[in-house]
Amino acid sequence: MIKNHIFNHGLPYLYRVHTSKLKTLSPPSELSVYLNSVHSNCPNDFFTQNPRASSIKIQLNANLFEVEGHELSTLAHLATKNQEKRKAHDFVETFFIERDKKTVSTEVPVWMINEGIISSSILTGHIDILRLEENKIWVCDYKPKAEKEKFAATQTYLYSRMLSKRTNINLENFRCCYFDEKKAFIFNPAEAKLE
Repeated sequence: MIKNHIFNHGLPYLYRVHTSKLKTLSPPSELSVYLNSVHSNCPNDFFTQNPRASSIKIQLNANLFEVEGHELSTLAHLATKNQEKRKAHDFVETFFIERDKKTVSTEVPVWMINEGIISSSILTGHIDILRLEENKIWVCDYKPKAEKEKFAATQTYLYSRMLSKRTNINLENFRCCYFDEKKAFIFNPAEAKLE
C-alpha cells in the first residue's frame, strides 16, 4: 500500500511511503516512525523560506564509486523508456515506489538546523528515492545527466545528514547515490567531508 501526501513547499512535492515494504524490509524503527509521521509533523514554512540542499554549491570530498549498469540505472532506464524526457523525474519516482522492491519512499522532506554549512540557520530538501538495501539506508537522487553533475554528491550528502539528524540514526548506516539511465555514483557519507 502506498500512502501519498502533497507538500506545498514552493512547488508541490508528492511524498509517498510504501507501508507494506516498510514492514517487509524491517528498517530501523526510527526511520519507520519518521516516514509515517512526517506528513503531519513537517515544519512546512521552513521549506518556503530557507535554502535547499540542491542549491548548495560546495564541493564534497568523497570516495565516489562510479558504476556502469548499476541496478538503479537499469530501473531508471525501464522507467523512462518511451516516456517524455521532460517528465523523466516523475516517471522514475513512480516506477521506483511501485515496482522496485527496495524503494520505501519518494520525495522525503528533510531539514536541519544549520551546522555552519551556509549562512542561513536552516537547510531543507526532498530526497528523491529512499531505498533499503544490505542493512543500509540509501539516499538516492535521479539526475538525467549524472556524469556531468558537479554538486550532486554534496546534495545527497546533505540529505543523508538531515535524515540522520531527523531519525537519530548514525551516518554510518547510510549510503548516498545519484544516478541516471547509464551510471550510478555511490559513496559512504560517513567518510565524506565538505571542502
